[in-house]
Amino acid sequence: MENNVTKGLNELLDVATDLVENVEYDIDQPLPPENNTPKEDHDFARENLYKLINKGSVALDNLIALAAASDSPNAYGSVSQLIKTLADANENLLELHVTRKELEQEFNKPPAQHINAEKAVFVGSTAELQKLMSESNDEDDVDEDEYDGE
Repeated sequence: MENNVTKGLNELLDVATDLVENVEYDIDQPLPPENNTPKEDHDFARENLYKLINKGSVALDNLIALAAASDSPNAYGSVSQLIKTLADANENLLELHVTRKELEQEFNKPPAQHINAEKAVFVGSTAELQKLMSESNDEDDVDEDEYDGE
């Protein structure tokens, strides 16, 4: 399916080209719910990174072919930028695994246990110790107004 401009240019330049047909993309994909677990978010991010890396690799192959055909310095500059971007995406994918392991360790950590300190040592002056003990006793004492004891 060629339009008149393409036909005219093809005849003028004495080339035969076929137009690339439009590819429709599904951009209306629903976003994941906001209350996802870390595993679900990790899987979603991982899937997106894989898609970006795969599409970037295809684009890189096409861009290299274009740069070689045109022999343009700007095209080669674009190739180097895309290579850097793909390397960064691969690095992000590896960092995602490290982050996932850290999250799993955080969620799988046993709850903190009380420590029995039978022989605890206070480091400070006796005045500081008396002050701390009196503050502790003040907090432990029950006000007479609040207590209607027998």
